[in-house]
Amino acid sequence: MNKRALETIRLLYNHTNCYVSGAFIAKSLSVSPRTIRNDIKMINGIAATHGFYIESKKSAGYKIDIKDKSKFNLFINNQYLKDELLNFNNQESRVHFILSKLLILDNYVKIERLSERMYVSDTTVKKDLKVIRNELDKYELQLISSPYYGLKIEGSEFQKRYAIANMLLDKPYHKHTFDTDKINDLKEQLIKLINQFQITIPDVKLENLVIHIYIAMFRVDNKFMIADKDNIFQNFEYYDAELKHFFQAIVGLLEQRYDVILPIEEKQYIKAHIAASGIVSKKYELIDRKEINDLIHQMFNKIQDVFQINLDNELELKKNLALHLSTSINRYKYKMNIRNPILTEIKKNYPYAFDIALVGGKVIEEAFKIKISESEIGFLALHFQLVLQKSQSVTEKIRATIVCASGMASSELIKYKLLENFGNALTMTNSQQMYELSKETLKNTDLIIATVPLSREYDVPVITVNTILTQEDILQLNHFINNYDKNENEQLIEIFDLKNGINSKETLLTAIESDLKQLDYIEPNFLKQVYEREAVATTAYGNLIAVPHPVTPQAKQSFIYVIKLDKPIKWETKEVQLIFCLGLKQHTTVDMKPIFKKLSYIINDFNVVLNLISQQNNADLRLAYKTISNETKLN
Repeated sequence: MNKRALETIRLLYNHTNCYVSGAFIAKSLSVSPRTIRNDIKMINGIAATHGFYIESKKSAGYKIDIKDKSKFNLFINNQYLKDELLNFNNQESRVHFILSKLLILDNYVKIERLSERMYVSDTTVKKDLKVIRNELDKYELQLISSPYYGLKIEGSEFQKRYAIANMLLDKPYHKHTFDTDKINDLKEQLIKLINQFQITIPDVKLENLVIHIYIAMFRVDNKFMIADKDNIFQNFEYYDAELKHFFQAIVGLLEQRYDVILPIEEKQYIKAHIAASGIVSKKYELIDRKEINDLIHQMFNKIQDVFQINLDNELELKKNLALHLSTSINRYKYKMNIRNPILTEIKKNYPYAFDIALVGGKVIEEAFKIKISESEIGFLALHFQLVLQKSQSVTEKIRATIVCASGMASSELIKYKLLENFGNALTMTNSQQMYELSKETLKNTDLIIATVPLSREYDVPVITVNTILTQEDILQLNHFINNYDKNENEQLIEIFDLKNGINSKETLLTAIESDLKQLDYIEPNFLKQVYEREAVATTAYGNLIAVPHPVTPQAKQSFIYVIKLDKPIKWETKEVQLIFCLGLKQHTTVDMKPIFKKLSYIINDFNVVLNLISQQNNADLRLAYKTISNETKLN
């Protein structure tokens, strides 16, 4: 059955006590009355089997007669199963639908009405309310329940608009609530003004600006106004003088083209969005601000303390962060967080940069006594990822000396195989016989690769391999390269375990804490900080994977704890069966970039995940995990 036919049934279901004219249905669905007549004829051809029938009455229209409600509900839900966004057997769809009704109507709605509209039971709706309350908490909004009136959302108009923007506007099934033609026209008009005033604005921030201006018009049209009792928006001044003229042009556009009268508070609201959006004119030159520079310096110090990454010489990063923070700090203060449409991709593909941004974000939070949203952390992560990629591309290779007792040909063969497998990570300094080795000849060497056991110890690490490299040799070298640090070769401890009978995230994390305490690997606050990290942003990244870890170092030894469960468990909204628990000790010298790169590779390749969860013992899980090093080309 097509969507138009389903919408026809839905429309009639909403008017079960009266007849609805064919002309009204046709206009609602943007088709002709004849098309509606044909659709209803088709619907009635199968309706009896599913417990309903559509009556037709001349000069009155159509009316739905539900003869068996359980059959009817089953039929409707089965039809909507084909479209995940409209499938109310799916909790996410129900939650968004309920939020749309409560936020847009801004009035009491009875649970019975919601359950009927979604063809589910009252009990199902009541179970969804916990999720809805958790969502609303993010916006400092409350869900009020009254036994006589139903449900209602209470809170400031300011926060309601953010909730609408973040949770509703981009959902396809709200196209009948919002005027998409008007949104598209508004975007076109703003682009004209952007070009006129030579404004520079990323696409993401343009989309956010369009959304918030449209919502302002939408709410004003429906008599829901901003009440700026604390004069918050008067704190926003333009750091770029050209934006003042841009703002005035936007107000003129809205009042003339869209016939909307904006009170002074609404104008200040739009002005605040422009000032906090981070857009600049092409004439703008960043003013050096001491408080911003001091904040960035504190962020860099904290990042170096946690990750051993020195960012002091990254002048481009400092400049980009200064520009970002000069406009975003007011956003943070007043919870004017913009949507980040690529947040999921950032977390999956750049988990290391995201964690660095979390640590930097903590510095900002402590400085201003505020909370920064996950979306905003994602934007910060992009700045750090740029530096990580640059540093990765210029990373100095490990200088290796080959010691081979079988002669020059064998030595050259080993050299060829090493370059074939590790050319991006190794450079061959020279080939020597054992007797030639000395402090002088090893002066420019970071690693000795030998085909024979050496008779004495040297100041550089030694790896013994076969003359014809085996898979085990390659794995051994991979492991060394991935954990190599030129300054101090602290090794990342790897632990592997298969756990059965775990049925919740909480049970699992408690078991992990118990295991790590027995090994004496963690500090007392480890688990507490893992939960704090989860509260900021879940570490369940999809594809059955979670990477729980504290934001700051809480380990006595740096480790990765790889766990495979016998069956998936619920982790927030995702299923998880493969866990990579990370712990770093204070001032660790372990380079975490290759670890996070490897995890990103696993997260994004479900075949690799399936291979890992198919392993039946710890040894096989360890081997399967180590084998991935070669596939990911981390060198």
